[in-house]
Amino acid sequence: MFQSTPHRHTFSRRIEPVMTAALTLHPLKRQGNRYCGPTAISLLAGIATGDAARLIRAGARGEIRAVRGASAHDVCRVLATLGLASTEEAVAGRPTLRRWMGEHSHAAGTYLVNITDHWVVVHGRDGVACSRTDGALVAGDAHPNARSFVKHAYRITRHKTVDVAAVLAAARRATGLRPETSSERRRARALAQRHGIKIEREAGMSSYGVWPPAALQGERDPYAESGHYCGDWSEILDHVNGYVQALAALAGVAPKEH
Repeated sequence: MFQSTPHRHTFSRRIEPVMTAALTLHPLKRQGNRYCGPTAISLLAGIATGDAARLIRAGARGEIRAVRGASAHDVCRVLATLGLASTEEAVAGRPTLRRWMGEHSHAAGTYLVNITDHWVVVHGRDGVACSRTDGALVAGDAHPNARSFVKHAYRITRHKTVDVAAVLAAARRATGLRPETSSERRRARALAQRHGIKIEREAGMSSYGVWPPAALQGERDPYAESGHYCGDWSEILDHVNGYVQALAALAGVAPKEH
């Protein structure tokens, strides 16, 4: 599976809805997940990143608990569920992102591109956007991974109109309360209370924020770059355990499994 560790970069240009002959590119809706796969889905389909992660988990039938990486199969399957077709195009040699975009500068289409295990969206001549640009469109040579190699490229087009609300409702049912959820909730809350970790429900949203204890504030926070928002209690427990392990490493003791 493709794994990403998002980095924050500040760019002045934000995405407004952009239309090509093939597809509309949407502003990023970052809610509950900051990783590259859900970000690409949000940009292409206009749904929140947390909902994109939920669709990935729903299709994985319990094999994925927390979405931090996403395979091509996962991302393209979710896009198909949302009415978007993914047509793979051959990548000759080992072009860098900058070179690949230069070779496709004439194309008005929209592409889902994997560069060294990180998903980006290339929107014709307008630029490239991803989790590492916070959803902003930038020129190929200005992207943080301009020199990374392109491994896969998929042209994205709309092949049908779907009821997105119904698709998301079905995913929520599929990933809703499971037998282990109450156990995960109890374990996460107990660990959080013991170690000074805060779990907060986001106002008006289905996601939660998981915040570090005092000893892990600032640069010591293992989630400073990837984000503090989680979609369900399995992700929350995973985040909490990450803080417990970081505290153990800071204290120089071996972490325990929880």
